[in-house]
Amino acid sequence: GWEQKFKLPTYTPADAAQASRRLSEIVLTAITPVLPDLIGGSADLTGSNLTRVKGVTDFQPPSAGLGIYTGALRSLPQLHAGTYIRYGVREHGMDAIANGLAACGGVVPFIATFLNFVAYAAGAVRLSTLSGHQLIWVGE
Repeated sequence: GWEQKFKLPTYTPADAAQASRRLSEIVLTAITPVLPDLIGGSADLTGSNLTRVKGVTDFQPPSAGLGIYTGALRSLPQLHAGTYIRYGVREHGMDAIANGLAACGGVVPFIATFLNFVAYAAGAVRLSTLSGHQLIWVGE
């Protein structure tokens, strides 16, 4: 019954063309409120590949002064809030981290970059494939 929770649009060949990154943004916006275990981000292309959903908090330490920390959570110095990761310019590291998150379980990682940068992550992409991880790649 999870399909009924998502408000995904439907498209036909007669519809106007849209960039795949715009379509992935629409899907991420629809599924993020329903899938609290969805965590991920982009390799320094957040504004270009449209992976940061409105209303989510970046994953960062409390010392960054960002995120939502209330009550007892303020006393946990190693706690990170948020589900959006800004990986910086490191496609290989991004995919390696997503592989680790998928291997540990409990979350569904998604990562994004442009296709011409995937070569930097070739080894980690191969490991994702061979491991059969539940990992969502958003690319264009």
